[in-house]
Amino acid sequence: CDILVCFFIVFFQAEDGIRDLDGLVGSEMCIETALGTIATGLLSLLRPRSIKDFTGLEASSSRAVTEIRSVLGGLFVGVGLAPFLLPHPAVFQTLGVMYLAIGLVRAVSMVVDKSTERSNVISLVVEIVFGVILVV
Repeated sequence: CDILVCFFIVFFQAEDGIRDLDGLVGSEMCIETALGTIATGLLSLLRPRSIKDFTGLEASSSRAVTEIRSVLGGLFVGVGLAPFLLPHPAVFQTLGVMYLAIGLVRAVSMVVDKSTERSNVISLVVEIVFGVILVV
């Protein structure tokens, strides 16, 4: 993973400042977080039935498989790639805001829906940590 991080840091170096990530605190962690987002999306995209054990979402029909692939797969791959395609600190921060919004809704839903399963707690912690890494 460190080789990928180094590649992205070198790739983002540019004299015009457009690809300059120096404004991000811990830019290596931001890159790793975006790569983790892509990996999560790829898992849902390529193996939609494998997420059942963690999320509880069951791909019981072709329609359900399409929904998992498109929303949990395509969306996460797309937002994970965005900082690399539009390399600007604000794009990384936007990805962080997405994680914080998901975490906020998850926290409220866990209370309202009485859904404090281990996987929800793990997801909430990851969302808060990723959000803070990317926004701060």
